[in-house]
Amino acid sequence: MKLFQHSLLLLLIGALMMNSAVASSPLAPLGFALDATSPSDVRTRLKGKDPIEHIGINRYANGPMLKIAGSAFDVRGLKEVVFIFNASDQLTAVNLHMNKRQFDNVYRLLSKKYVLVKKQVPFVGNKSARFSHGHASVSMNAPHLGFTMQVTYQTDKFEKAYRDALSKDKLKRRKKEKSAF
Repeated sequence: MKLFQHSLLLLLIGALMMNSAVASSPLAPLGFALDATSPSDVRTRLKGKDPIEHIGINRYANGPMLKIAGSAFDVRGLKEVVFIFNASDQLTAVNLHMNKRQFDNVYRLLSKKYVLVKKQVPFVGNKSARFSHGHASVSMNAPHLGFTMQVTYQTDKFEKAYRDALSKDKLKRRKKEKSAF
């Protein structure tokens, strides 16, 4: 009996160590690790594929954004990829624009790799899911009336900056409306 308890304890410790190793590994959408990839890394790796377009500075991360067609990757239904960097040129978010019909397939793949935090998948209506992984997350959003869904990989720091900016915008809007009356 004691041997069984010892074996079970070792098995549990091994599983916890594997889980913590997986959670501590960086989130790497399309092979580009968050917090460890620069714009030049993206350009170098995708050289010779579809053109990469600089589309401005992201207002939440204060860094450059690069866009490339989904055809540069071997991913079914991928239409476009936007890489978002912070002011230190570290990849902080990746936004995938995909065919909405891929929702169930992508959901299944992500649920095998990451911890499900929230899920809303009605028979009819907007579909969404959110997964957690270390200090980052993956969000899926598929509007009911649209043809495209978004899969966003983001660091917690980027998500906080995004939510803070939305809150400030909402307060400004309310103040402006209040002053109008």
